[in-house]
Amino acid sequence: MSGAIFIPATYFNFSLRLTNKYHEKRWQSLLSYLICFVFLVLNFTPLIVAGVSKKLFFDFWPLPGLFYMPFLAMFFYYVIYSLFIMYSVFNQASGHLKTQIMYVFLGTMIGFVGGSTNYLLWYDIPIPPIANILVVAYPLFLAYAITKHEFMDIRVEISRSAAYGFVGLLIIASFIVLSLVPLPAALVVFANALLALIWAFAAHRLRDIIQTPLEEKWITGWYNSDRLINQIATKLIPVIEKKDVYRIVADELKSAIKIKNIEVITGRPQVDYHGLTQTKNGLVMPFSSSDGVEGALILGQKTSEDPYTERDMTIFKTIMIQCMAILDRIRPYEQIKKELDRSQRLASLGTITAGVAHEIRNPLGIIHSKTQRLLDKPRDLEYLRQFQNDVLENSRRITKIIRGMQSLSKVKEKKEVKVNLNDLIEATLALIPISRISLKKGLAPVSDIMADPDELKQVFINLISNAIEAMPESGELTISTSQEGTNVTVQFSDTGHGIAPENIHRIFDPFFSTRHEGAGLGLSIAHRIVVENNGSIDVKSKVGEGTTFILKFPAL
Repeated sequence: MSGAIFIPATYFNFSLRLTNKYHEKRWQSLLSYLICFVFLVLNFTPLIVAGVSKKLFFDFWPLPGLFYMPFLAMFFYYVIYSLFIMYSVFNQASGHLKTQIMYVFLGTMIGFVGGSTNYLLWYDIPIPPIANILVVAYPLFLAYAITKHEFMDIRVEISRSAAYGFVGLLIIASFIVLSLVPLPAALVVFANALLALIWAFAAHRLRDIIQTPLEEKWITGWYNSDRLINQIATKLIPVIEKKDVYRIVADELKSAIKIKNIEVITGRPQVDYHGLTQTKNGLVMPFSSSDGVEGALILGQKTSEDPYTERDMTIFKTIMIQCMAILDRIRPYEQIKKELDRSQRLASLGTITAGVAHEIRNPLGIIHSKTQRLLDKPRDLEYLRQFQNDVLENSRRITKIIRGMQSLSKVKEKKEVKVNLNDLIEATLALIPISRISLKKGLAPVSDIMADPDELKQVFINLISNAIEAMPESGELTISTSQEGTNVTVQFSDTGHGIAPENIHRIFDPFFSTRHEGAGLGLSIAHRIVVENNGSIDVKSKVGEGTTFILKFPAL
């Protein structure tokens, strides 16, 4: 009877844990244990079992005492109340929780109905407890829910039990060994106290050291949730852009939980997601700020093809709360950045407009002036030929400026292929006659990159031409390549006149040029092309010594 008395309290507690109602009804759970404890004390008096007598083919069947009926009332009350709680949550649940509750509910109904036949003979109802065999249905339904519907990960329980058991054996063995050592009585007390303090400090840490490798090696898809949340929180601290928030969370989840694929939706999604949403192949994890949904991750299946558990969902919700705080924090930065970008665009537009006006005004002025004076007096054929040459030359200059502007702003379809920069440099040099200066090549073996070869060839031609023009009499042009970790680097170095320090930060601006005949668009176009091909371009220069352009691209 002592074991049976605590069935109502333990089952009630179990149902509250299953339905996530424990914190709401924990005091009721504690009260159920207190009531069962009272019945446990009464169990050792005739108030629960008054005695035994022969009933049917049982020689010693118990007789009910005065408090046995109240015990039965308490028993059935908590069982029925537990079933009612599960049924209420079942109607609102979804996914695995709904399925888990269903199997526990069915197992309980069948098992407890069968087990209830034990109590009929207590009150002389001549029905033997034959249906008691139905109690087996309860563990069978639970076993099915565990193995098929992630009711609980039995592998975790086994690994934890093994870790706790091993640590427990070590503790017992250490005290046994200590007791075998002949010591004075006072020293025995001190040694045992010291050993107890050591184990109080070390037991939990040792258990964790044993359990973690067991779970990592044995349990497919196992991950340390605390470590995952801490890593995400640490990496989000310096972030000031939304896209970085999504990328960091996606990378960490994919790495830790072993998810097949994660799709990132940036900006405000078209679909209004309400919290975590289960899908056929995974789930949707939205990111919200105080202004509403900002983006989402579409999580695919786990590599193990196990479903997402309640533990996963709890961790995802924690991460979403972290991200909400981050998104609220970076909103002012994004607003400032948006305003700064707008200001820069307006400033660039003003610079381009001024540059176009300046560059086109000169050739137009020449054409206008010569045309206006054309009829002032009779002109000979030689003058007309010179007039024609001047008009055509200035018209071509205007056309060149317009084409340069179009190239600067044009977004053409990318043609990314595998490119070897050494081969591309050789192909470019074949197009440019080099006679006045000496050429030095230092082309080291490098990995291929993904880029548009025609666009990069245009960049190389521009940089080589600029270098040649910077050395009007003689000089040396050095073109070198190197592999630096995951980057491929190209350098174009000349020994020309160099760039003044006050101008070096302006060389990539549209229409900036130190040459009278230049339109100032070549380096702007080169900068755009390099950036669009996932690279970077930098410049180092010293007046009177020369200039070096450094281009870097990610290697394949």
